[in-house]
Amino acid sequence: MSDTRHDICELIERYADGTGRAETTVSRLAGGSGGLYDRLLAGHDITTRRAARIRQWMSDHWPSGLPWPAGVERPPPTDPPDTPPAPASLKRTSNGGRPSGRREPPPARGASAVLASRYRELTGLAAPVPGVGAAWYAARWPEGADWPEGVERPGGAGEAA
Repeated sequence: MSDTRHDICELIERYADGTGRAETTVSRLAGGSGGLYDRLLAGHDITTRRAARIRQWMSDHWPSGLPWPAGVERPPPTDPPDTPPAPASLKRTSNGGRPSGRREPPPARGASAVLASRYRELTGLAAPVPGVGAAWYAARWPEGADWPEGVERPGGAGEAA
């Protein structure tokens, strides 16, 4: 029988390594708390419901081309139309969970929009801030994935990945 704490830590570590994010960031995105990863490493318990929610989030957002850890149960990804961008319970708010009244940023245009859309398709992750340049995407582009056609890749690499 597998150890749930170990499995969740393994998922967080693999996802962090594969996406270039910190374990605490992945912990916050998947489990609602940046300190969860450290608490699990320290031997603290996790509820079955929270572990299942984290596994499901990981399965839904797992980068293509990154192998799922061997021996860790993977739930089937939910269908994209049924998958919200992030459950409200995982979103950090500074006002007690009340709607903030903030509007979504306007959609990006041009090469940035193409890169953002393709990156989101490949990884399930959005760029950290709107308007990051092609160099940001090039440094984090999933290995083996094609660079979008018609978009110049920084460093003179052309359009091939």
